[in-house]
Amino acid sequence: MKKLLKYTACLAMLVMVLALFTGCADKATGGGWFYDKAGGEVENKVTFGFNAQRVEECVYKGQFQAVNHGTGEKFHMNEIIFAEPIGFVTVNFLGQDKNGDWVDVTVTDLGEPGASEGDWIVILHEAYGIWKGSLEGGNIQLHEEKD
Repeated sequence: MKKLLKYTACLAMLVMVLALFTGCADKATGGGWFYDKAGGEVENKVTFGFNAQRVEECVYKGQFQAVNHGTGEKFHMNEIIFAEPIGFVTVNFLGQDKNGDWVDVTVTDLGEPGASEGDWIVILHEAYGIWKGSLEGGNIQLHEEKD
């Protein structure tokens, strides 16, 4: 698990560096459910809801919550400390849950409506590991900056 956390931290840093040089969305919202594809043979249903936004340079707001119905693990992150776009269809955001565990979330908006177009989510949680999958229900929506 420690190797996974080191890998996760390195990946998060890489995502942050890439985000500084690309992207066009300044807000992401969404919710729904997917089958966790990271857990091997067993595919647990995970439900989630979020909003993440960069308000101005180095100032972010939002929240994220998720429940893994197969394991009973759940968490709520009520503060986003980093939120940046990666390219045109993906946003990454980072924060801590109420227990102080780090959470790194990457969402991809591949069209409307989300589930039928293959919207994607990856959740890296310090204590629970990786949950990831393509949406079976719900939608991820990236909102472009308005002039």
